[in-house]
Amino acid sequence: MDALEIVSEDGVPDWHIQVVSKRIEAYNRNPDTSCDFDQALDEIESKLQ
Repeated sequence: MDALEIVSEDGVPDWHIQVVSKRIEAYNRNPDTSCDFDQALDEIESKLQ
């Protein structure tokens, strides 16, 4: 998309709204697939030590 992309009234580009909506739908179908951000960082840090 170019600089003339469509933006909603609240200033969020339509493409971004669609991406987030798809992620929310995927989460609602199977919430077990998500992970805790802090827990993920802790696991990464422990592997680096």
